[in-house]
Amino acid sequence: MKRKIKDVKAMEILDSRGNPTVRAIVTLDNGIRAAASCPSGASTGEHEAVELRDGDKNRYGGKGVLKAVAGVNERLASHLIGRDPAHQAEIDSLMIQLDGTPNKGKLGANAILSVSMAVARGIQEKTANAVLIKLNQIGTVTETMEAIALCRKAGWGFVVSHRSGETEDAFIADFTVAMGGGQIKTGSACRSERIAKYNRLLEIEAELGKAAIFENPFQRGGIF
Repeated sequence: MKRKIKDVKAMEILDSRGNPTVRAIVTLDNGIRAAASCPSGASTGEHEAVELRDGDKNRYGGKGVLKAVAGVNERLASHLIGRDPAHQAEIDSLMIQLDGTPNKGKLGANAILSVSMAVARGIQEKTANAVLIKLNQIGTVTETMEAIALCRKAGWGFVVSHRSGETEDAFIADFTVAMGGGQIKTGSACRSERIAKYNRLLEIEAELGKAAIFENPFQRGGIF
């Protein structure tokens, strides 16, 4: 039976460094409600997707995300309501088109990624040999999956990573298992936003039972 997105909302919350970030809440017509929060990184790359910040020095030193929140509530929501959440690639592509910039600077990667993650929660040259995958540097779940597919095609390994400005959202734990990465970078076993990921991995193992298999990535044809 097809499900449809009934409502999409966003709000401003604080990450582990006390900086604002975006949380998106997606509600389906069957009552399922999923929320996801966008992490934020201190290190940025030249081609990294851009977080939209308010720039108002009177709020959080200009780091507020009310503009990104408004982008979700006033721009993205109306285009997503009524769509099938199972069509993740279609939804991500639509949000990219609505943004219309190469780095997601208009609506903000923090807005787009939080919605993309929430939707995924509602359904269930040889100079290197591995890459560190950071969702918010890419911008959507679909694009991140495409990046991982490119890694596999090139024979590279990959590690799914958290960011320094994290929340207790454990999506990357589910994502790492779903992608078969074998490795996750989510910090030391302290602080609730880090422990949440490890606890989710333990939950996944318990849910899978005997079907749970861990493959050592270091033994995959010596690619590491």
